[in-house]
Amino acid sequence: MGEGYMWSTRSPRAVKLLAAKAYTGQLFMCGDGSFGQLGNGDHQSHGSPVEVLFFSSKHVEQIACGMRHSLALVSDAGSSGSSIYGFGSGRHGQIGMFESGTQRSHNFPKVIEGFENCEVVSIYANGDHSAALSADGRLYIWGRRFSGRSDDHTPQISPSPSRITQVALGWNHALVLTDNELYMFGGYRHGMLSGSPQMSPMQQTLVPCAQARTLERVPCLDENVVRIAAGAEHSALITEKGTIMTWGWGEHGQLGLGNTYDQTCPQRVNIDYKGSSASAQLGIYCGSGFTIVAKVD
Repeated sequence: MGEGYMWSTRSPRAVKLLAAKAYTGQLFMCGDGSFGQLGNGDHQSHGSPVEVLFFSSKHVEQIACGMRHSLALVSDAGSSGSSIYGFGSGRHGQIGMFESGTQRSHNFPKVIEGFENCEVVSIYANGDHSAALSADGRLYIWGRRFSGRSDDHTPQISPSPSRITQVALGWNHALVLTDNELYMFGGYRHGMLSGSPQMSPMQQTLVPCAQARTLERVPCLDENVVRIAAGAEHSALITEKGTIMTWGWGEHGQLGLGNTYDQTCPQRVNIDYKGSSASAQLGIYCGSGFTIVAKVD
């Protein structure tokens, strides 16, 4: 929580160290550091935010955190471009570094090669994989691949039928939004995009890996999608009309449908929202097993 203690809290609390800070491009991190994912050259955990000194002379534009690794999109002083740095666990190639046939962890940020001539606008991390989106709509993916594919130790361009505008990573799947359609990689755990619309835990089956290696269009959508989010094994979206839809793993009620069933295709969520239903006022976010809808100013 960044408050200096290691127990859970039931209500939101401001992180005091950062509450009055203007955005300066400095990076502060806290929590589990056992794989070096806090980036300070050690494996210590911290209950309060600690500045990552490696970036003190740089400007951090974005940060993305996976299960055991971190990414930082950084503007270097005197340079017109940006670089992606990876640190933490590298067992599956998620920090983009390959060394002597083995993939090791790094407790100090290192540049991920392959983006020297690419303008990166967004970075993503979840589970044991990572991704980056370029200004021209190309998606780069590396780390543990979806549904049984071999790991990628360096960034690979993912094929897409058109320009990609948004990306969301789950533990075993990814959502990809283009100008016209929503697609998904993987996601064949907990019945996502397979079988009947609703599945109890006893009915879950896995689709063979060969069927999960391609980009697949998400069905059951009759409105244009404007926002996407992904949790561990579930997904969520908002359409241009403000419709909220979820699908995938439902064991903890994270789909917001009033039950704990898994859903194989997007289902509409009924929400008691008093304001306008316009999508411009709503944001959607997923944790591992929960979903948040927030009003966006």
